[in-house]
Amino acid sequence: MTVEAQAELVIDAAGETSDAVLSVRDLTTTFTAGGQRIEALRGIDLDLYPGRVSVLLGESGSGKSVTARSILRLYGASAIIGGSAVFEGRDLVGLNEKEMQPIRGSGIALVPQDPTGSLDPVRRVGAQIVEVLRLHGVVDSKKEAQARAEELLGLVGLPDPVRAARSFPHEMSGGMKQRVAIAIAICCNPTLLIADEPTTALDVTVQAQILDLFVELTSSIGSAMLMITHDVGVAKDLADHVSVMYAGRIVEQGATSTVLDDPVHPYTKALLAAVPTPDVPRGNLIPIIGQPPVSGMTLPGCSFAPRCPVAQSSCTELVPELVSVELGHSVACPVATEFGAA
Repeated sequence: MTVEAQAELVIDAAGETSDAVLSVRDLTTTFTAGGQRIEALRGIDLDLYPGRVSVLLGESGSGKSVTARSILRLYGASAIIGGSAVFEGRDLVGLNEKEMQPIRGSGIALVPQDPTGSLDPVRRVGAQIVEVLRLHGVVDSKKEAQARAEELLGLVGLPDPVRAARSFPHEMSGGMKQRVAIAIAICCNPTLLIADEPTTALDVTVQAQILDLFVELTSSIGSAMLMITHDVGVAKDLADHVSVMYAGRIVEQGATSTVLDDPVHPYTKALLAAVPTPDVPRGNLIPIIGQPPVSGMTLPGCSFAPRCPVAQSSCTELVPELVSVELGHSVACPVATEFGAA
């Protein structure tokens, strides 16, 4: 999204945009295991809008998937979730399981990373879509549901929807199963579509087709979309808005063209420097030194400080807050924003 487009949004007194489908504020997720508390998320802020694609970008273990699953309240009693996630006027953090059930799949749908694990191996694909349609009351009869299932399979690009509906998952390729997972996700016309690394297991050609499909669907059904990925190329191709995550926090966020073409945070710069391009041979890539902290490990100050080339002594003392460096572009690094990181 351009700076001009952001300027047109109406900001209320709380700093939230009035047309956001989902507004997340100070979202925290803490797991308890063996008497230990693991802080997986440490204050996430997100705003998602109809017809736009937002990306959570970062290394494995940064908290991207935990963010999505915390919004959907999929962890049950195993996690303590704080903050707020207001979806269509209701704070999901305050809802119980019974209240969340009709929202999952109907209001907010999830496309999983591994469609093989999410599809029932002993049931035909069409029957699985029919079940979701009837569960959420989208159609009145089984016959109508079957026709709608075939229509959806055609919509996601399967060449013979009738045959696909009668197939078992094991009779399909990885790309076909991912399309089925997308068909299930969109069958109730969700207001928000969350895709968790949906192209990781696919070859490059199929990956491009799936990403194009997401763009088409987001535009055609008007859903907001949250894409989770570690792939900078996917973020550049797909996203209107990018939030870069590190160790359970967002360290930089803004319009894709701003964050990925003119990054400010040292971590975002390091991510981009490690991506091969036609002009930069693999042998000349600059690796990020060190290792990310163990998931849930609490470090004093900035979690990226031990790996940061511009870190100062103060970076290990205070946790940096996201501050605006220009309209629609925020960064959590006082060194970078005040002096300009190298």
